[in-house]
Amino acid sequence: MKALRILALIAVGASCHLDKLLNGGGGRARPPSNGTAVALVFSSLPRAPRAGPLGQVQVSVVDSVGQPVAGVESTTVTVALGANPGGGTLRGKTATRPARGVATFPDLALNRAESGYTLTAAADGLPTVTSDTFTVLPGPASRLTFTVEPRDVSQGDIVTPPVVVTAYDSLDNPAADFTGAVRLALRQNGTIVNGALSGAGPINAVAGVATFADLRISNVGQAYTLIAAFGSAPPVAESAPFNVKPPGPPPPPTGDLAITTATTTMGANAPSGYTVSVDGHSAGSIGATQSITINGITAGDHMVGLADVPSMCTVTGANPVTVNVPADGTGRGAFVVTCGAPPPPPPPGSGRFLRFTDQPAITQAGHSIRAVRVTVYDEAGNQDRSYAGDATLSLGFNPSGGTLTGGGTFTVTGTGVGQWLSLTIDKPGFGYTLHATAPGVREVFSDPFDITADPPPQPNGADGLGFFQQPTTTQAGEVITPAVRVAALNGSAGGTVVPGFNGPIWISLFTDPNGATLVGTRRVVPVNGFATFSDLRIDKPGTYQLRVSAWPLNSKESVQFVITSGSPTSPVLRARRVPQ
Repeated sequence: MKALRILALIAVGASCHLDKLLNGGGGRARPPSNGTAVALVFSSLPRAPRAGPLGQVQVSVVDSVGQPVAGVESTTVTVALGANPGGGTLRGKTATRPARGVATFPDLALNRAESGYTLTAAADGLPTVTSDTFTVLPGPASRLTFTVEPRDVSQGDIVTPPVVVTAYDSLDNPAADFTGAVRLALRQNGTIVNGALSGAGPINAVAGVATFADLRISNVGQAYTLIAAFGSAPPVAESAPFNVKPPGPPPPPTGDLAITTATTTMGANAPSGYTVSVDGHSAGSIGATQSITINGITAGDHMVGLADVPSMCTVTGANPVTVNVPADGTGRGAFVVTCGAPPPPPPPGSGRFLRFTDQPAITQAGHSIRAVRVTVYDEAGNQDRSYAGDATLSLGFNPSGGTLTGGGTFTVTGTGVGQWLSLTIDKPGFGYTLHATAPGVREVFSDPFDITADPPPQPNGADGLGFFQQPTTTQAGEVITPAVRVAALNGSAGGTVVPGFNGPIWISLFTDPNGATLVGTRRVVPVNGFATFSDLRIDKPGTYQLRVSAWPLNSKESVQFVITSGSPTSPVLRARRVPQ
């Protein structure tokens, strides 16, 4: 029967009747009943209390219809914290006896601001009851605390990290609803230092927090402190001491470093890319043919290199290379990589043969290549003017998959010479060759030449090439030593070296009686007018000549030299250090 009365009470409690009855909601409270007490009900909870005194709390001892019961003055009702999300402490008188069925707790207090608190009420012989949840707000802001302290700083620099001041109420709850102004001042040895502190506010707090992101101090000194105040009120907080140091040296100037790679494949697949190093430290990756820029490099000379270059590939010239990065400018380093071996020249034979008498010159992609001519020679090496037939010009080695326009067939009549005047190749690449054929005549490949993305380098006064170190007798398959050395020359000035010439110089087999292959770095960009070919090898014994070309400069053939099948038996003849 008692359980049924409790259920009935719950049903009654679901209505607003009890609330109105006990809290004066629209009518006069009815007198307490003389029924039997069956439950406790929180009839009054604090509304939006702040940390500290909660305000009046009331618990009613009610009968089965929710009416306060008279005659229960001897019952002790006790309240306590139920849910306690803030870890607060409930203070005040927590036990009392009801009057006219209502127990009143006028002085309860909670010290921690948080949402989700509940109270419980208990009395002997009655079920414990739990209140609805309620929120305790922080009290008014009454003090300030440096939650991010100032650190040592250089004179005139921004204090980092930013100084943060947080407002708290009198019970140490963050005053999250405080949005007033906070200001700072600078103090040293207990005395305010005027005129040295900037960025000190006043700054309006956000959710009780004032952040000073632009503090600067113009005076050098030791044991400074900051003091914080609410607006124009006296200071209420002081920071830990810190120092202001003289400014250090300015950071070194910086610039950018642009690195370019260009990879030519000769009968082998190109690698996907390489690793770039700057001063011996990895600086990322770069594609096989790509340009990248590294920003913020300290101005001055840096050693820039390529790593992870496959063994089938050779970097032309120095690796690493010294690159000067100017302040607020861009230093540039370029690497040319050749992978694989060039196609072998046509095998030697008898009878008529073709020869390029005007070689293709280095040209910008899509622009006309200067006139290219091939001539028919008889077996004795004389121009064969009697030849009549078609000569066909096509691409030989095609490092970039370019398309040749303007080639094809030329009818040779009366001179033995075929010519093509409007050739173009559409894609940049290093080491293109042209291939000329004619019926009954031995084919020929041109010297290698480059197709550039930008206008090709200018001769800068150079008109020819000369050997300053000729090839010498060497064993087959071994590196030709000393390294072959070539220079760009100005013939009209007596064959002087032209240090300003920086176009690529190619080296090839000129006389090849045995169908040999020249391997090694065959394309070198000269430095101060000189190009050194340091890793050349020929795979078969015989007597050979090399030719260097840098069209439109005049090409130059080397002296004849011998490649032996074993160790050379005669002393190595070294060329004089004069152009030939």
